[in-house]
Amino acid sequence: MGVRFRPSKRLEDTESFGYDNRAIAPAVGILLLVGIVLVLAASTGAFVLDDRNQPEESSPVAVFDFEYQPGDRRSGDELTVTHVRGDTIAGERLDLRIRNARYEEERFSHEADASRKPSTSFFGTESVTAGDSTTVTTGDFRRGLGVGLVGDQDFDLSKAEVCVVWQTDGSGPETLTCWRGPDTKGFVE
Repeated sequence: MGVRFRPSKRLEDTESFGYDNRAIAPAVGILLLVGIVLVLAASTGAFVLDDRNQPEESSPVAVFDFEYQPGDRRSGDELTVTHVRGDTIAGERLDLRIRNARYEEERFSHEADASRKPSTSFFGTESVTAGDSTTVTTGDFRRGLGVGLVGDQDFDLSKAEVCVVWQTDGSGPETLTCWRGPDTKGFVE
């Protein structure tokens, strides 16, 4: 003989307390369903709108020719860069990166880096196509500090490196091709 527990009539009659247990389960189910739908929509939107999943912009394919003219005591060095063949490139996205352009003064045994003028844009046209060219001259640069006595004829590109760069939509400049002066190690023309 066992003892059986039987709740009182008052605990079985939930309506007397104003509770309806049948409405709680559907409400919780609806809240969970809405939450799951919101999480799925947010993750799908993040995946679709994520920039990393977009194909990267491909760099243009182009061939450039470099023609170097060393200067003498009366004229500075010049370098002509010509677009020989390949894609047409938007001019505002194409430029030259120049390192080690110098001004020399043999009389005073002085050499200084030539700083590019801020307003200088080598390919200042709307589009650069095959046959277009630009020439790097002393007029594209300013002298460094303390080089006021140096004349334009002392502009030297013989140890310079000149690279044609293409500005991408956000990842920075991309080098298309480079030229190195004849007095640099590993001369490439």
